[in-house]
Amino acid sequence: MSSREKMLFAVTAVVVAGLTWLDVSDRYTSQRTPRAQPLDEPLPAPTALVRYGSPLEVTRTDDRGVSTFSPPRELLPLDPLELPEPPIPAIDVRGPALVPSLMGVAARSERIPSRALGTLVVTDDDAVETSLDDDTALGGEDATTEDVSADELELDEAPLYEDRFDWIARFSTGRRVYGRLLNDDPHGLRRRIAEALVFQQVSVRSGRPLGAPYTVERDDVIEFELARTFENEAIYRSRDLGTGPGSGASRRTLALDLLDSHPEEPQALDFAAREAERALEVDPDSAPSYRLLATIRALQHDIEGELAVYAQAAERGVRSAVLLADHGARMLALGLNQRAEELLVRAEAIGRSPAEVSMLRGRLAEHDGRLDDAFALYRTAESSSFSEPRARERRRDVQRALGRIHLARGRLNEAQREAGRLLLDDPDDVGALLLQGAVDAAKGDIDAAATRFGAALAVDPNSSQALINAAIIAWRQRDGSGAQRLLERAIDVDPLSAARAHRTLGVVFEDLGEREAAREQYIEALRLEPGEPRALYRLGRLQRTEGDVEAAVGTLRTSLALGGPEPLLMAELGLASLARSKPDDARRYFREALRLEPDAPVFEWLLGLAALREGDLMSAVEPLASAANGRPGAHAALGVARYRQGDAATALDHFDEAAKVASGSHATFASTQAERIRTNQSKRQWLDRFRRTSLQRGWTQHQWEGSPRVWFVAGEVHIEGRVDSAREDELPGLSRVVEGGSFDTVGVEMSAREGRFGVSLTYRQVKGALGRLPKARLSVFVDEQGVVRARVLDQFDTIVLDGVELATLDAETVAAGVALGIRRVDRVTGTFEFLLGGRPIGEPVQVKSLRNFKNPLDLEIFAEAAPQRDVDATLTLSRVVQTP
Repeated sequence: MSSREKMLFAVTAVVVAGLTWLDVSDRYTSQRTPRAQPLDEPLPAPTALVRYGSPLEVTRTDDRGVSTFSPPRELLPLDPLELPEPPIPAIDVRGPALVPSLMGVAARSERIPSRALGTLVVTDDDAVETSLDDDTALGGEDATTEDVSADELELDEAPLYEDRFDWIARFSTGRRVYGRLLNDDPHGLRRRIAEALVFQQVSVRSGRPLGAPYTVERDDVIEFELARTFENEAIYRSRDLGTGPGSGASRRTLALDLLDSHPEEPQALDFAAREAERALEVDPDSAPSYRLLATIRALQHDIEGELAVYAQAAERGVRSAVLLADHGARMLALGLNQRAEELLVRAEAIGRSPAEVSMLRGRLAEHDGRLDDAFALYRTAESSSFSEPRARERRRDVQRALGRIHLARGRLNEAQREAGRLLLDDPDDVGALLLQGAVDAAKGDIDAAATRFGAALAVDPNSSQALINAAIIAWRQRDGSGAQRLLERAIDVDPLSAARAHRTLGVVFEDLGEREAAREQYIEALRLEPGEPRALYRLGRLQRTEGDVEAAVGTLRTSLALGGPEPLLMAELGLASLARSKPDDARRYFREALRLEPDAPVFEWLLGLAALREGDLMSAVEPLASAANGRPGAHAALGVARYRQGDAATALDHFDEAAKVASGSHATFASTQAERIRTNQSKRQWLDRFRRTSLQRGWTQHQWEGSPRVWFVAGEVHIEGRVDSAREDELPGLSRVVEGGSFDTVGVEMSAREGRFGVSLTYRQVKGALGRLPKARLSVFVDEQGVVRARVLDQFDTIVLDGVELATLDAETVAAGVALGIRRVDRVTGTFEFLLGGRPIGEPVQVKSLRNFKNPLDLEIFAEAAPQRDVDATLTLSRVVQTP
């Protein structure tokens, strides 16, 4: 061949190659779209996997610098991220009851032993040093085996026996003998001078009887005295007052003195109640006596008795602002706020408003959330004087209330100062210890808070308030079993506060994953306090997380109606709206939460997620960017928004930041998505829009006489006609060959008014004399009723799936267009999954014939119908994604 012929051949080859390249590039174009427009289909919530968007707008380009094999634009899930749980319940320093006389009372009888009341404890070590053979052991006159005179005792020991035992001194012995006077009404023996004394001598060491009781004539008695016990002293003082008309005030004074002894002497309440009742017998219209008796009933935890006193005073027509204020405080403690308000109005109408009235008004304002008004009223009460009984304790109630307001307003130093003033005056003040513990917890010093609550329990082991707060601290310290024990004890010791204990125990069970037990606790709390907003909130939140969204919405709205708007309640309602596919409602709830608590990162995060769920990317970016400054986990949601905007580089930065700084599910999600984006960027896709009036290179038409016609118009492939003649293993439509080794995903967009349509992948192999038969086939299609089904064939004749139902679409959706697809999940195991709208549906399936598969696959896009039925389907787009 001459050099001229060689030159001509080379030029011809270059021209042919160039034309071929232009033809290929003209038909196979791919470019990332500026905005995804996924089909709006009624599908279940997607799983956290990469989603392939529906590239409805693919722009052709003649720019030779842009590769025709650009990375496919894949979208991340639309469902919200795993959101952080709401904060654990705040430590409540308010008492279980708001009655002033019940605040801060320490049952010190648990740690300070009271004086003996005549019951002597005998142990096995205290053996009586007598014998049955000894006449004195039988109660004879000379039973002095264990007798010890006061002269033989040390000076600091002699008073101890007189406090414990009765004693007599006889002329016949000249010594004191200790034991117990057994006469009827021994307190009146001094007036009955002729009555003989019946005496039981006891051992001063063991308290055991020495012989039998014996009688001592009065002319043989030098001196006798009853034991100096609290009971005897109270009875003596009461008898000295008499029963005259002027004894009422004196008996009230005695009752007040007995009340002051209550923390050390539990029986003091019984004697004080007896004196108050006698005072009322003397003067039935005495308001101070009614108030004194009501206070005693409250300290005895006798709610019915206390209310009976108030009712008796009302029947007698007793007008007292202080008594009405106490009655209103009890109503408030029982949850009857409206009744408390009525009593307060009556108390204010009497005239001068004492400190008790200002205190009740402040508590009502605090209960309604008007903390500034409550603070001012407490200050007014602090500058006023309280009436007896327990005026000093009521003034301390004011200091505790001021500390609560400071704590609620975040003024921790002021709250600590109030607690310090209380503890300086009384280191065993339970209310002050609880206030100080709450301040420590708010400062983050959990160990100090635990110490304070432990000290409160040491003072009053039966304080339900201290038990509940100690349980919350134990829970924060991850001691779930300890918290559970404390809360169960709180439920047992104080039924009045059982609702709060049940609610907190439900939170503990919920954290432990015992949802059914948590539900029972919330229901029990609502049984004790119907309509309690916080219990309704917790129950509604539990219902939402369990998937019962409709019930959750009803419960949360009830909480909103009864308790008013709260930030966390608004957030829960927003999340429930998202679960109901109502992002507009969700955004309104989240905006309300932000109004109640401005600049809160968690609510900005939720607002951004709602906008992201709705597809409003521009509105999602701003709140998510603001939330990411305070909550690193929001970077994951911001990465989703940026990736959907087409900015993969910025999205990767946000995902990497979330994976590095955030924790838990957000970090896992971010690292997974970053890895998938990087993997996705290494893939290539072929997009066929069928814009020409003839088939693009590589596609083959399947139609025959008696089958629907396959034809092209306006960039669409139409499959229309009647099925007059069906063929086995052949369907009307398009087909082409794809490379099995690099295959990743295939997807099509089709619509239909009649017939069924879908896409399939088939591997054919020669089977003996039967020729080439399908060895493996995966097919996903939409039938005439709009049901998405899947078929899988393996090993020539093994049917893995046979028309399994995956989802159901309505007729409007099918007519508008459906995106179907098949994706290979694992090349080694031959695992595939089916796609609808870019989302995985159904369970992945394994095809043994396609393990480590590298042979060509037949891609078939088809539409069919039953014989003598019409087919009317349209193919808009096909896509093949390949890995390197």
